[in-house]
Amino acid sequence: MVNVVKAADTAQQTDLADDEQAALAARIAAADAAAAPKTVALPGTPGEPEEDEADGLDWADIPAFVGAGLTELFPELKPVYTDKACQAWGKAAQKVADKYGIDASAVAPEIGLLIMTSAFVLPTWKAIATRKRAAANAAQNASQAASTSTPAA
Repeated sequence: MVNVVKAADTAQQTDLADDEQAALAARIAAADAAAAPKTVALPGTPGEPEEDEADGLDWADIPAFVGAGLTELFPELKPVYTDKACQAWGKAAQKVADKYGIDASAVAPEIGLLIMTSAFVLPTWKAIATRKRAAANAAQNASQAASTSTPAA
């Protein structure tokens, strides 16, 4: 988009020929049309997935991503965050979103950023906790070794 705006500014500054300006204007209009929000067909429209297939698929990504991070830290949670459970949660979340007029695509960037941030935070936290435990164990082992090697007076 920035390149298109720069191209438009350049066109104004260099006095392009009318046909070049028209071509540039067409490119700008095409870029704007590509960046415009897409309309979504209503369920039941030919070519759209059935309601059962589409219902909750976007919302199901939330527990799936959260579960992926949590099961990294707590493997015993793998039976909890199954695809089937995430889909069921997604369908329930979709009903609530419909009730309050919340569109998954409208909140998806923010939720996606939050979820993807957890992909960095959780492993970092795990590495720090592992290192702290190792340092505490080393200190305890050193303390025990020092107390057993010190002769009694």
